[in-house]
Amino acid sequence: MTHPGKGGLVQIVSVQTSGGMIRRPFVKLALPPVAPLDIDGVHQLGENVYPSVTVVSRSLSSVVKMLAMVVLLFLLCWLPFQSFILVIFTWPDVVKPETEAQIHTYIIAFFSCHWLAMANSFVNPIVYCFMSDNFRVFWIVFDFYLLKKMDQRTCIKFCVKNEIKCADAFRMLTVAYGEATLDRSNVHRWYKMFSEGREEVNDEERAGRPSTSTTDEKINEMEKIILANRRITVREVAEDLNISIGSCHSIFINDLGMRRVAAKFVPKLLNCDQKQYRMNIANEMLDSVRDDPNLLQRVITGDEACVYGYDVETKVQSSQWKLPHEPRPKKARQVRSNVKVLLTVLFDCRGVVHYVFLPQGRTVNKEYYLQVMRNMREAIRQKRPDLWKNKNWLLHHDNAPAHTSLLVRDFLAKNNTLMMPQPPYSPDLAPCDFFLFPKLKIPMKGRRYATLDEINTASKEELKNILKNDFLKCFEDWKNRWHKYIISHGDYFEGDKIGIHE
Repeated sequence: MTHPGKGGLVQIVSVQTSGGMIRRPFVKLALPPVAPLDIDGVHQLGENVYPSVTVVSRSLSSVVKMLAMVVLLFLLCWLPFQSFILVIFTWPDVVKPETEAQIHTYIIAFFSCHWLAMANSFVNPIVYCFMSDNFRVFWIVFDFYLLKKMDQRTCIKFCVKNEIKCADAFRMLTVAYGEATLDRSNVHRWYKMFSEGREEVNDEERAGRPSTSTTDEKINEMEKIILANRRITVREVAEDLNISIGSCHSIFINDLGMRRVAAKFVPKLLNCDQKQYRMNIANEMLDSVRDDPNLLQRVITGDEACVYGYDVETKVQSSQWKLPHEPRPKKARQVRSNVKVLLTVLFDCRGVVHYVFLPQGRTVNKEYYLQVMRNMREAIRQKRPDLWKNKNWLLHHDNAPAHTSLLVRDFLAKNNTLMMPQPPYSPDLAPCDFFLFPKLKIPMKGRRYATLDEINTASKEELKNILKNDFLKCFEDWKNRWHKYIISHGDYFEGDKIGIHE
């Protein structure tokens, strides 16, 4: 009778002695005596293991066969490639490809031979495994003990469900599994656990070594240290609490939910009155949109911005993929060019209504902006006849001196043009600043335009490339920003995670 044993197959044989017939276990491999297996209470297979001369000869024969197989596979894998190389260097004119078909054949032959030669590196481990008795014994042991152990637990669970007594269940397992049966104490233990309501037959995960760093006391101490000094480093906190840097990182991220961020530049540190004014305007605009859901479809907003002959690329634009062995890409520090054009754009949720480039030698003053307003009205009459007919469109622009001059305000009042309020120091509430100008300028960064005409042409092309859906999303984002103003109590919110729940 043969059973799996550690290091080989254990064969129980009968030996005639002067005291009578006895049973001794022998192994098929020439290995030193080993202790019998005992996996989760499985019955031991014998007391000792003794090698024999026959076993040694069989083991040597297996080693010789394995070496012969390794040499044979080495020849089969490398011979085509070495023969190919030898032919190339010996008769280069004979194998020189000339036509396209010959070139393809040459390439296919080379890579086929090369691939077959490289395949030898993963063939050898397969030979070492499947021609090794130890490797085969491992799988036999795995199947004989570990898998059958799970089967026996399932059988015990079945007996519990059918109200079969534990002693009867043990006898049934002994008949079915013989010497591989779990011992009596393990059968009783699993029978009790299944009787108490356990359903899982697999072992439960162990908790492992208890953590001495991630305790409630350490977490509270760390929180106090961080709140007292927001700029303290992880290393300093770890030294103060006498814990490892890894444990400190884990508490920061998993327990406190904190991460280190850099401060964001803002146009101005707002005071309480300015924050309250921003909140009041946001509430006013949200009330207007609730009363008139189509309000934003009638708004025309605009502003001015400089378009440069050369603008420096952003970090994201200049980033690129590299291999581990390649050096990091470099770029020189650059500045914007002095060649620039001032562009004035007015648009609504359907697209650009009017745009104009500032002529050379002029500045944006009240006279210039008044002319822009006149041209805008003509553009509305031609491109938005529905708004022109109903005369219910609204104008939105920032608080630049040219925009709020008395001359411009009188012109807008005489033509009954309604105005949307814009709080000061609030580019995050101006669609031109948070949508249009970034959309226009980012594709132009890193490009050089030698003349003003080239800048004008490129700007017009980028304006045309902006889709209508992008304008619609801009106005929807404008509405969401009013909500964020209120949630953030009038402060700047870009970069913060703010959930909107209307």
